[in-house]
Amino acid sequence: MSSLPIKRSTISRISCGTMCDKPSAVFNTGHLYWLGYERDQGRFAAAQGREHRHSFGTRLFGSAKNWGWNLEAVFQIGHVGSQTISAWIVASDTGFIFTALLWSPRLGLKADIASGDKNPSDGRLPDQG
Repeated sequence: MSSLPIKRSTISRISCGTMCDKPSAVFNTGHLYWLGYERDQGRFAAAQGREHRHSFGTRLFGSAKNWGWNLEAVFQIGHVGSQTISAWIVASDTGFIFTALLWSPRLGLKADIASGDKNPSDGRLPDQG
């Protein structure tokens, strides 16, 4: 089997990443991860050009008795053209399953908060794209 050299000019998009799992006594399971993304031509309302992003995150999830939870936080840096990216998001989903009831309904609460863009002309593109 032969391999062909890949010319950078033929690749328009690259995604990569790594993740580490860690069992925890409190959360059952946790992840730490890094995701990278690169694109030759990103187009957004406030910016366009070569796009390069790094996302660093953690996710803690698990269950105990009838409770279940999923908590995640991500910080993202990078650039699109001359615009810099600095963004974050925190998300949660916690619930209780009523196993004694027919069909075992789940009562849950989801909450998300993310950075925004107060000034679209400040040279920064804060989104979680």
